[in-house]
Amino acid sequence: MTEASLRIVVTGSTTGIGAATARRLASDGHRLALIDISPGDPLGDRTRQWEVDVSAPELDAAMSEAADWLGGEIDAVFHMAGVMEAQAADITEVTDEQWDRVIAVNLTGSFRVARSALRHLRRPGGILVLTSSQGGVLQPSGSVPYGASKGGVHGLAMTLEAKCRDLGVRVVELVPGKVDTPLYRRSVREAVDRTGRPEVGHELMSGLVAPEAVAELAAFLLTAGGRILRSPVATV
Repeated sequence: MTEASLRIVVTGSTTGIGAATARRLASDGHRLALIDISPGDPLGDRTRQWEVDVSAPELDAAMSEAADWLGGEIDAVFHMAGVMEAQAADITEVTDEQWDRVIAVNLTGSFRVARSALRHLRRPGGILVLTSSQGGVLQPSGSVPYGASKGGVHGLAMTLEAKCRDLGVRVVELVPGKVDTPLYRRSVREAVDRTGRPEVGHELMSGLVAPEAVAELAAFLLTAGGRILRSPVATV
């Protein structure tokens, strides 16, 4: 299998960073299995999509079907699916439902994707890229459940990186900052509505990174970059 035709799984492939990465990988000629809870735009006959919630038990079957469709083995997995709720909310305002949903998708979903992926990733040479966030890892997040979930993903990625080394599978943690995605814009609107202060929105919207810029790094990590990167953490 050459670098020009890798077999790659992308979760959260319908919008934002996941969609930008899927487009980039498709344009480079890779064969893609796309996993998202919502349908996305067609990207050609070398791609196929599974509509699955990454926090649901059905993910295992979807990953197995994806591996079969890709030819029985997966070269790389990019896990991008995630949610954000309770932006700018005090912890006393965060509901159990918000906490449970964010932890289920962002942290439990990362565990489920990693567990399923490691049953099918090429050994040696497979690459698993998990996505945390600067909010919750390098600095506080505006959302209590989001920051906690991404801090958990950081710990999961570090632990898996050590455990998978002897298997010949590289685990890399992608740590984006503020990225101009629909998810982020919804969280900004939530913060403005909650605080009643438009200036909060202006501050949150300053210095955004385009999802295509993060997709460039993700595509690099999923191909040759993931094997040559000295650090298991890539920040953008």
